[in-house]
Amino acid sequence: MSVTIKEVARRAGVSISTVSRVMAGEARVRPENRRKVESIVKEMDYSPNSTAQSLVSHAANAIGLLLTEAEAERANHPFGMELIRGAVTRANRSGFDLFIGSGSGERAGQQVMSRLVRGKRVDGAIVLAGRHKEAVIDWMRTNGAPFVLIGRSEQEGVPSVDIDNEAAGYEAAYHLIRLGHKRIGFVGLATERDAVECRFRGYKRALRDNGLSWRSGWILEEELLRDGGDRAMAYLTSLLQRPTALVAADDMTALSVIRALHNLELRVPADMAVVGFDNTPLAELSVPPLSSIDTGAYHLGYWAADRLLRMLRQKKNGAEGPERLVVPHKLVVRESSMPVRGPISPA
Repeated sequence: MSVTIKEVARRAGVSISTVSRVMAGEARVRPENRRKVESIVKEMDYSPNSTAQSLVSHAANAIGLLLTEAEAERANHPFGMELIRGAVTRANRSGFDLFIGSGSGERAGQQVMSRLVRGKRVDGAIVLAGRHKEAVIDWMRTNGAPFVLIGRSEQEGVPSVDIDNEAAGYEAAYHLIRLGHKRIGFVGLATERDAVECRFRGYKRALRDNGLSWRSGWILEEELLRDGGDRAMAYLTSLLQRPTALVAADDMTALSVIRALHNLELRVPADMAVVGFDNTPLAELSVPPLSSIDTGAYHLGYWAADRLLRMLRQKKNGAEGPERLVVPHKLVVRESSMPVRGPISPA
């Protein structure tokens, strides 16, 4: 027999409305009561009756997550899986389900949202930034559909959750500069990925601020790494003045680079230091363990879902929340980055 909200309230020694507010993720609950209710909910394995809730409220009690073509590929990577796990965790806390849709172009993204929103299958959506995000944002706004963007937009007033990718790119490059590296490359540049573009800007600014320059030959686009990176690394290491360190667009790119360098009988970090992004579980398992910027994938998904759920409640109450939430990032230093060996040659 399923547990009822009344039984949870009685066990926790609080009112039914308090349990309801905790399950909805509302802030106006005393911390001690929230902890008590969450403990009892877990102990009794209680979950809200979403069917009954939707009959009363005429809501779907579900939110969507829209992935563009490029981001749909990343959803199979550890970063994407962690982001989805964060969104699902937060949605489930409030008795909501999460539907995932993907589109390979501007119209496809709009069509996915139309099916989900107009079909009353979701009450709102999380949009993962990609090349066609602005068109999707326009569609959501035109149709009055609540949404939260993971990433950044050129439009004003767009509710979003993101990290400061430019600052993160700066930190990754500056870490290598502090270790004594003067010739630092960037691999995995992708014009359709806003986050990578911002990281690249941060990388360039860090070099500029420290009196260093970069060369076009040290910048490799993502397309050049499609074959696993062997040819790209062979080219990079054949340069008369090759980089002594690389900033990689993400951990998957960094791991491809490390594998390709190993195939060329070059050692990381002795011959070339490498720093990645996302701090995925694979970073720790890499040989050597990979230094990486932790971009908080789980927290991006969790807080995007939290922001959207709050918007859905605020829509009923006529209230508005802050436009942009920035999730902190941090550098996790491991064995793939170390001081440059021997005399430092000019850049």
